[in-house]
Amino acid sequence: MTVTATRGSSRWTSEAVEGAVNVDERSEDWLILATDLTEAGITGGPTRGDTITDENETVFRVMPPGSTEQVWRFHDRGRTVYRIFSKERNS
Repeated sequence: MTVTATRGSSRWTSEAVEGAVNVDERSEDWLILATDLTEAGITGGPTRGDTITDENETVFRVMPPGSTEQVWRFHDRGRTVYRIFSKERNS
């Protein structure tokens, strides 16, 4: 089943080696209605390693924006839209 998503992006800064290096990173984000995932048989939200394929057949791997972050969060207070974080998959 195909689930429709709206593309977004996020930027964040992470520290490496105890604050010695700040790294700016960017993720491709996907806004997806929670009901669409439920209807597709996905419960509990996406998990690390899941993939999203865009209209150009580019594959994105679901990944957290930092090592201690989750791979998704709710985009709205009503918890009806997931914001899923990903990076372009390199084979």
